[in-house]
Amino acid sequence: MPTSKIQLPDISASYSSARDAVDYAIQFLEAELAKPRFTVPKGESKFYLEMRRDLPYFVHETEVPGTQILVNRNYKPLGNSSRTGENWVNYELATNCHVNLTQEQIKVVVSVGRERGLFGDENPPWFGRRDASVYLERLKALRKFL
Repeated sequence: MPTSKIQLPDISASYSSARDAVDYAIQFLEAELAKPRFTVPKGESKFYLEMRRDLPYFVHETEVPGTQILVNRNYKPLGNSSRTGENWVNYELATNCHVNLTQEQIKVVVSVGRERGLFGDENPPWFGRRDASVYLERLKALRKFL
């Protein structure tokens, strides 16, 4: 993928915990959904890139037994602005995004048909209000487990 002209800062270190990151994601989506029109511009936009950077996409296992990490759509810790394939990240060192979820809890928060993904390519929150609203409910369920 070509480098975007839009560069976002890496805010991953600003979260003190996964709970803080999920709270931020919930507040972000609630604010956007409160607007009369919820639209994400086609193509790359600052809003689209922020969603990819800041919203939990996947509950990824770590090498630490019983510990997972919440990663964004680029498979980076939440708030990390690197693209997929850029700037390798050691998940075990990104402890501020670690969670300890049971398999039952993970099943509650993932998208239908997904093993660990909170959304998939067919239903990302940037597709529209309905997908964003359903995703927001999954985030709120996740928040209860943190």
